Amino acid sequence: MTARLAATGIKKTIVGIGVASKATARGIKTMTKASLSFAKTGSIWVAQKVKILAVATAQRVATASTKAWAVAQRVLNVALKANPIGLVITAIGLLVAAVIYSYKHFKGFRKVVDSVWSGVKKTFSSSVKYCKKLFTSLSKNFGDTWGDIKDEFNSATN
Repeated sequence: MTARLAATGIKKTIVGIGVASKATARGIKTMTKASLSFAKTGSIWVAQKVKILAVATAQRVATASTKAWAVAQRVLNVALKANPIGLVITAIGLLVAAVIYSYKHFKGFRKVVDSVWSGVKKTFSSSVKYCKKLFTSLSKNFGDTWGDIKDEFNSATN
């Protein structure tokens, strides 16, 4: 009986060692997967860090380019303003700004501008009426003349 008892104990020990081996194998497999996952996560982190650094570098380059462009634009503006045409355009712009400011802030100036504008409108309206009459008369005369030309042509060809 002792041999049987010893054999049963040995069998249980071997089965226990098998169960422990399987559990150890599963643990090793799980740890291997976790290690691979950590390695993958680490490589993803490194790739993201590289991308972030690339974007930051691109932003610095864009900032420097924008500043250089602004300087070039200022130089171009100075050159254009020094040009006689640029000076004339600038003078006209300043004159318009002065008229607008004066119109908004000085009542007497506003009255003068309003009366001048009223005269300009009347003159323009009269000119338009005159032109309408002139073109009406011309078109009537041309129509009459064209009718005469057609009549003469028709009588000459018949």
